Amino acid sequence: MRSVTSSAREALVLTNITTSGSCSIVSSHLYIDVTGKILTQAASFMENWHLNGCTMYVTLEPCPMCAGALVLSRMYRVVYGCDDPKTGACKSLYNIVQDERLNHRLEVTSGVLAEECSKLLQGFFKGRRQENMRQKPNRISPLD
Repeated sequence: MRSVTSSAREALVLTNITTSGSCSIVSSHLYIDVTGKILTQAASFMENWHLNGCTMYVTLEPCPMCAGALVLSRMYRVVYGCDDPKTGACKSLYNIVQDERLNHRLEVTSGVLAEECSKLLQGFFKGRRQENMRQKPNRISPLD
């Protein structure tokens, strides 16, 4: 998880796969297009679309689409930093990854470096808002 937070400071999205006997997938921000690429890379590496034994590490609780992709890939576990009360699908709003009606469930570890992840994401989105304001100077900031 430390590699997720430190790498997220250097880039918007880290999409590398590291291994140590089993598959560990690391991402700083989990978005569905990135999730698809990461899962595709992992499936290619594992030579199987079933990612049994793999763990996804992310800063923010996965959204419903990403949670669904994790279930369909048969991911073993997801580890995330901070909860997402608006769109979280592992604990906060929904619990797709552990829904007993589905054919696969993941282990979930939440709150790992939560404060650090929250600050990281807040800084990221503050920067994005400032960038957008510079590109559209006549726009009124919601933060003013």
